[in-house]
Amino acid sequence: IIVNEIMKKRFKEFSGNIYDLSGVEVVVSEGRNYLRRSQNTYDLIQIPLTDTFAATSAGAFILTENNLYTVEAFSEYVMHLKDDGVLSIIRFIFSDRPQEMLKLTTIGFESMKQLGIENPEQHVMVVAYLKETKGRLDKLKEHEKESYNQVIKKILYALNVVRKNPALGNK
Repeated sequence: IIVNEIMKKRFKEFSGNIYDLSGVEVVVSEGRNYLRRSQNTYDLIQIPLTDTFAATSAGAFILTENNLYTVEAFSEYVMHLKDDGVLSIIRFIFSDRPQEMLKLTTIGFESMKQLGIENPEQHVMVVAYLKETKGRLDKLKEHEKESYNQVIKKILYALNVVRKNPALGNK
């Protein structure tokens, strides 16, 4: 299993040892099936790069359904979030082909509409990390590398700041 061999051993320090933190439970299961059986609510539901780069870059999912990216699935995710919880979906993005990101955003809006959530545009943030951004970050060699855990904490902090003051999201 990747979590046991890679994250708990090889990349333990890099990941901030997140799998041994209090309150963290590692469950090996199909995500939607697990949520359907669960009565819990979560601070974070994360779907990180579940599809291959090759399939995504070929546009394989633009015209097809994936069990993880349906209105019903998004509704299940949202219903299992705490009131201030975050659904984070990490995808490969291609600036010349935004269709997939538009599709996911539309699915998210529709699921929120069906759940009776008003003003869905105030609950969604799309962040793109493009080649140009990577190039600028690579120039900052003197900047100390951060662990995955530190990066996630900063992202969640930024999301909470924007949630409290939406005007800051335009900067």
